[in-house]
Order: sequence, then C-alpha cells, then structure tokens
Amino acid sequence: MGSNAYLLALGSLILVGGSLGDLLGERRVFSIGVAGFGLVSLLCAISPTIGSLIACRALEGGFGALLTPSALAAIVAAFPREERGGAIGSWTAWSGIAAVVGPLVGGFLVDAVSWRLIFAVNVPFGVLAGWAAKRLPAGAGTVRSGERIEFDFYGLVMLAAGVTLVLLGASQGGADGWGSAACWAPAWPTG
Repeated sequence: MGSNAYLLALGSLILVGGSLGDLLGERRVFSIGVAGFGLVSLLCAISPTIGSLIACRALEGGFGALLTPSALAAIVAAFPREERGGAIGSWTAWSGIAAVVGPLVGGFLVDAVSWRLIFAVNVPFGVLAGWAAKRLPAGAGTVRSGERIEFDFYGLVMLAAGVTLVLLGASQGGADGWGSAACWAPAWPTG
C-alpha cells in the first residue's frame, strides 16, 4: 500500500513538477524536491503507525515528482550542448542502476537491520544532492521575463485526479484481475 501511495503521487504529479520547473526555475524546484524528499524520508523512517507511513510515502512521491523532471532540466541547463548527450546518458544509466540495485540493497537492509533504514538511507543522499544543487546555474525557468503565465490550478487538479484514477485502476488490475470492477471502475470517469 505504501509503494502504491508513492507511485500514485509520483505518477499523477510529475507533469506538474515539470511545469513548476518551467515557471519557477529548475534549480529551485529541484532543491525543494530534494529537501522535501529527504525530510519526508526521515519521517517515513520514524513513522509510528502504518497510516502515517502511507501518508509519508504519498508525500515522498509528491516531492519525487518535483525533483525528477527538474533533475533532467538542470542537466540540460548545466552542461554545454556538446556535453549534454553524455551527461543525460550518465544520468539515465545511473538511474537504471539505482532501479536495479536499490531493491537489492533495500532487501538486505530490511533483513539485516530494519525496514526503517531503507528510508533513512535517503537522508544523506538528499543532503549531498541539495549541496550539489547549489552549484547548478540558477535558471529562471523557460518562461521569458515579462511574459505573463497563469498557473492553471483547476487544470492541475483535473490532471492529477485523472492520472491518479487511471493509475489506481491499473494498480488494482494486478491484484484483482484485469477484468475486475476494481480495475476498470476508477479509470471509467477519465474515458
């Protein structure tokens, strides 16, 4: 349930995170995402109940939705055109390695120490990423100065709700079967 809360928040808000990076600047949004992710990871590690852990995992996904698109935009802003391909390739490779190694290391930490350590281990990485973010160019976003852009709050809510319903239905398909009402009912209003 905690991983579903994380993935639902991440998946439904990732486009919003990219838009905020365009409006406010990728370094600022990345820094907020990293700081929030690290803080909420610490809260996950000390969660006293399963309910608070699930709520913290959802918050963690929301902050992950801020930092993920901003990380790529920050790479584009930080590297000259001729070095971007290598930098993006390295970022992609390390992300793939982390996706494979992370669960293995996490499983070891759960067996050897405690499930709480799989969240606490994010905190030093967050501090390191926050320090590195200060060295990035302070991009002002892709919106030109003087250009008036209004933030579409209702569009944000509708987008997040629609993506959440589709992802919720998809997550139920694996558990209850792809033909079940639990799979198709959440996604039906979006069709």
